[in-house]
Amino acid sequence: MGSNRNPVPFSSDSKADSVLEYRCRRSEEAQAVFGPIAETFEEVLENLSDKPPEVAVRGDLSSLLGPHLEELPLPDGSRQSVEALKDPSTRVIFCGQQPALAGGPAIVLWKAFCTARLAQRLTAAGVPTVPLFWVADDDHDVGELRSGTHDGREVLANPFSEGRRMISRLRFATEEPERLAGILDSIDGGPFAGALQSLLQSTMAATPSDEFVRLLLALLPDSGLVPVRPGWLREAQQPILTRLLADPQGWQEAVSVATSFQRDRGLPAPVRSPSMLPIFWVDDEGARHRIFGDGGEFTIGSPGGEVITGDRLRKAPVEEPHRISPDALLRPIVQDGIFETSAVLLGPTELGYHLQIRLAYGFLGVRRPLLLPRPRMRPAASEDIDALTTLGLAGIGPSADLALLTPSPEGERLAGGLEDLLDGFIERIESLATDPLASDALRRRSLRLTRRWRQDAVKLKDAILRGYDKGPTDLRHRLEQLVGRVFAAGQEPERNTNILALWARLGPALWEVLSPAADHFDGRIRWVDLPEPIVAEMRKLDEQH
Repeated sequence: MGSNRNPVPFSSDSKADSVLEYRCRRSEEAQAVFGPIAETFEEVLENLSDKPPEVAVRGDLSSLLGPHLEELPLPDGSRQSVEALKDPSTRVIFCGQQPALAGGPAIVLWKAFCTARLAQRLTAAGVPTVPLFWVADDDHDVGELRSGTHDGREVLANPFSEGRRMISRLRFATEEPERLAGILDSIDGGPFAGALQSLLQSTMAATPSDEFVRLLLALLPDSGLVPVRPGWLREAQQPILTRLLADPQGWQEAVSVATSFQRDRGLPAPVRSPSMLPIFWVDDEGARHRIFGDGGEFTIGSPGGEVITGDRLRKAPVEEPHRISPDALLRPIVQDGIFETSAVLLGPTELGYHLQIRLAYGFLGVRRPLLLPRPRMRPAASEDIDALTTLGLAGIGPSADLALLTPSPEGERLAGGLEDLLDGFIERIESLATDPLASDALRRRSLRLTRRWRQDAVKLKDAILRGYDKGPTDLRHRLEQLVGRVFAAGQEPERNTNILALWARLGPALWEVLSPAADHFDGRIRWVDLPEPIVAEMRKLDEQH
């Protein structure tokens, strides 16, 4: 089963994996950048046991969230979590994601499940912990709403057009019965389809944000998860915003230094040009606009946009809190500053954001939480996993070049022979760079030629392996079928497969099936064996369509 399978190695071609691999080295530099590194539950427990919350910083979270949570159908476990927040020794751990239609791809609720599971284990070990889910509906990227697919098509088409309005301000134009029928038709049955229909009927709402929160709680009723929405925290974020606006140049310097450090080491920095003001101005329609300027006067939306004075902007967190929305870099610091977060579960891109703001935490007087790469899982049929393992390809990814993985023996011999010839030739040219008789111009030219010819040699080898003697067509065809089943639409299953399609076939047992991959914080992907009945049904659907 999935718990006994080896994790998938990091990919040398993945920018996201480069951050995770750098962390896993546990070098002194990596620990200085990430802070304490924990990869197992035992390491997380040790770290959180030694760092109780700073009560004077955190304040009364129960009172902060309570009025908003009263309006939600909270399960008993979530109500107990809210009550636990009254205890100043209770740790808080976070994950978050934008709302998604129809529950979204599996990754969204998977992240929530892993966070809740970790909180439950910590609590059972004597460290009371509450899991919070940041519903990032301040975001205006409606592409994040996508539902994920089943049987090759989106479970629910995204009805919203691109713009700058926050997701929290969007409303459905379609009636609830129409959306419900569309979801059920796309999911196309399953042993738990009836139970899913009842669950969906009880969670329908007028806005995608409200509907997502209700579905989140309904699909994880025993998790103790507590949702948090940015709109609830406009007043609570005032102290951090006030410190930021008092010295925006200090913010930019802290972020720029950290960003340069990342890039110098080949680590991706998701925000290419960090803004001096990591906030948006929210207009009356709920649209977010960048703020430009660095002196006594600022403009909204563009350098030639609406003008606001520096005095008004600095007072806005207190006098107009509804106008200020943190961007992707500032948001984690606001979150951790309000909740005194003990740990946060992050995807690879989110880890990149956190590295960019690591120095800004100190600048704004906020303690950094323990950074944990979220567990990653790859659900598939056992026989498909076994077949890839037998072929020595258990570490394959969705972007693998199948032609390179199945070359003919003749092609491999030809490519190897040419590689040996070219290596000797290139090494001779490269030696000119250190030849005492060579001029500086010749040395520079030899280095340029060496780099270019090495790149060309790799391209030639790949071309031969792809195009010389297409003998092993049976193996290649078999591999194409395997990869097509495991990586539908050329994506990782967790990023593509709709969570409701899985729930309709496994019901509440879905989380038990996925759980073997939930307790690892090293960032590596774990295979998860799907039960045979769900595999058989999904293949039957493939044949029908």
